[in-house]
Amino acid sequence: MSIRPRLPAGKGVTTLVAAGALLLGACVAPAALAAPAGKAGRAFAFDGVDDYVEVPDSARWNLGSASLTIDFWIWFDTIRGGTTIDQPAAMLVGHDEGPFPRNKWDVAFGGNTLAFHVNTAASESRFLAKTPFAPALHRWYHVAITRQGDLFTIYVDGKQGGSERDARSIPDPKAPLTIGQAESVGYGKPFILHGRIDELAIARSALTAAQVRALWTAGAAGRCVR
Repeated sequence: MSIRPRLPAGKGVTTLVAAGALLLGACVAPAALAAPAGKAGRAFAFDGVDDYVEVPDSARWNLGSASLTIDFWIWFDTIRGGTTIDQPAAMLVGHDEGPFPRNKWDVAFGGNTLAFHVNTAASESRFLAKTPFAPALHRWYHVAITRQGDLFTIYVDGKQGGSERDARSIPDPKAPLTIGQAESVGYGKPFILHGRIDELAIARSALTAAQVRALWTAGAAGRCVR
C-alpha cells in the first residue's frame, strides 16, 4: 500500500495513487493549491491559514498493528507557535476524527520535536519516537517514520532519531486522510502547515535504515509517479 501525490499542470484537484487505485484528493482552500517547485518536480504548498489536501477515507489508511513506513519531504516557510509537541506548530499528515479524545494518528511537529502521534476515543494519547528537529526555513528535509513489529523509529535526512517500542494497535479513524493539517479545529484552530510537502508515501512495510537513507540520497531524482 502506498500513496504518491502528483499535481497536474497548473492548479486544481490532486491525484493520489494508492495500491494501484486512483483516489481523488480535494484541495481544500478558498482557491486551489499552488504547485511550486518541490524536491522532485512540484510539491503541495500550504499557506498556513486554510490550505490542505483531503483524501477520502479508505481501509488503506487503517494502519492497525502492521509494519509501516510514512515518508515525505518537508519545507517550512514559517514556524509559528507550537512550543510543545502536545500543542504542535503543525500536523504534517494525519488520519483523524477531530480534536480531543477521538481516534487518530498523525505526524506532529512542535517544540523542535517530531513525533508519531496516536490517540484513541478513550483519551489514550501517545507521542512515539520523539525526535529533536529544529528545521531552518526555506530548505528541504526528508522525514521517515517506520514501524517494524512493535518498534517505531523516526529518521531525518537519512539519520535515525528517536526509537520507541509500543505493541498497541493504531486506531482506525472514520475520517479522511489529510495532508498539511490534522485534527480539524485543534485547540481552537487547525494545525496547518505553512510550507510544502513532496513525495509523500505510505506503505505497509518497514523500510530498513539503509533504504531510508537511499531515499534521502536520491533527493531530486525522486520516485514520484508523474
